Amino acid sequence: MEYDVIIVGSNSGALVSALKLVKEKKKVLLLEENNNISSVNKCFNMGRFEFDTVINPLYLDSNENKYNIRTILNEFGIDVTFTGINNKFYIYVGKDKIERIELSFGIEEFIKDIEKIYEGSKESLELLFSLALECKEALNYISEGNVDNDVIKDKYSNFMRVGSYSFKKVCDSLNIRKGVREILESLWIYLGSPSDDLSFVHYAVFLREFIEKGLSLVKGSTSDIDSKLLFEYERNGGEIIFNKMVNNLIIKKNKVLGVKLTDGSVYYADDVIVSSNMINVYNKLIKVEDTPVGAIKHINACCVGCNSFSVYLGLNRSAKELGLDNNLSLIYGSLDSNKEFSNLSKIEHYNMIANVIKKVGYGVKNNGTCILNLTTILDNKVYGKYVTKDNELDLKEDYAFELINRFEEVTGIDVIPFIEEIKIVTPIDYVKNNYQGNVYGFRYTMDDNLIGRMLNCDKENYIKGLYIIDGFNGDAYLYESSYYKGYVVASKIINR
Repeated sequence: MEYDVIIVGSNSGALVSALKLVKEKKKVLLLEENNNISSVNKCFNMGRFEFDTVINPLYLDSNENKYNIRTILNEFGIDVTFTGINNKFYIYVGKDKIERIELSFGIEEFIKDIEKIYEGSKESLELLFSLALECKEALNYISEGNVDNDVIKDKYSNFMRVGSYSFKKVCDSLNIRKGVREILESLWIYLGSPSDDLSFVHYAVFLREFIEKGLSLVKGSTSDIDSKLLFEYERNGGEIIFNKMVNNLIIKKNKVLGVKLTDGSVYYADDVIVSSNMINVYNKLIKVEDTPVGAIKHINACCVGCNSFSVYLGLNRSAKELGLDNNLSLIYGSLDSNKEFSNLSKIEHYNMIANVIKKVGYGVKNNGTCILNLTTILDNKVYGKYVTKDNELDLKEDYAFELINRFEEVTGIDVIPFIEEIKIVTPIDYVKNNYQGNVYGFRYTMDDNLIGRMLNCDKENYIKGLYIIDGFNGDAYLYESSYYKGYVVASKIINR
């Protein structure tokens, strides 16, 4: 059978692409190798809790971004509730002697908090956030396509000046003190690269969005949202076939023609979208003789990013009773991001993100309970050095409790006596769909930065008609990346 578009896989990005395409009257076939959409198998109902292991439960909520989750779902008429978290977050720093830094969301309040710690920082911070805003506007312009260099030079001259420099270099030029800069750099763990490897444009825009807009919780799980996307897709005439695995893509003269399944079935289409990563697509779904040299060079030139290890705790007390008074804490051995990133090559380090979910309906089903999620990241090869088939269960449980003990140590809050349910997610759980269990995609470096990826994304379609939705070439902005990529790929096909 012939289709306009075939989509392989059913993650959030694939479902967004599928729905947008059928709404534009495209004939679409979605193929999923399991018996349900992928997110259903990654959301776990355990007693009085629902653990959503697909996403970090907190995400950037910027209504100014047309590819924001809220904006995309509104376009499709899908009603999802979002709620902002409280206006503070904590940074815990140290190994033996712990320092807690309390910071506010909202740029003005954030600057005031820094000023209390480092007096005289206000002017340089205001300049930094102003520069970050210009960079954001420049990126928005670039994302529209058809970039005019004269417009960039005239309207975004400061963006041009800082575009090739690291965050650290620009902070130094703004006379931002080292202690202030290290606090600003404390969000590096979200992007999976140290400050020396992050361009000023990328990190400053992310920092501004994070501080200005704050974070939100999505009511319900990823599988709830994806199920709504699937319902609308089918209601609009889209077709999905479960329990069908693609063996290879059919390619002739560097043009994708369709897919061949493991059962021998063949489906043809003008375009094929694969919701996997670039390495898997070119290593597993495309024959060697059909693989463009440019694609192999691209893969070999990039650094694979970090893995994550997460512990989800369902606690039988409310957050208030336990003293968990804020939703987000960042825990580090030090504020030197380059040093702490290098420590990711060891399984024992001190870096993690702690999220607390307090509200009923957001994974918590009953009053008087809460969820604590602890996530650490590791160099992509570290976990495999320690784990074997025989010790995996013991290793992951021991490591999970090391994280819990570390959290208790730095916060002074006991949680172990109140654990009712626990779910542990290791790099091995991601291996099936993510190369080496990687969750960050290709790691950002100064040579492989956000601006370069944005300007060259159209050149990276090495096979005509083939599109890849993954975490290996996007902005790495938490949960939104998948939705963003799905929407953009569908728009490219529609507007071509």
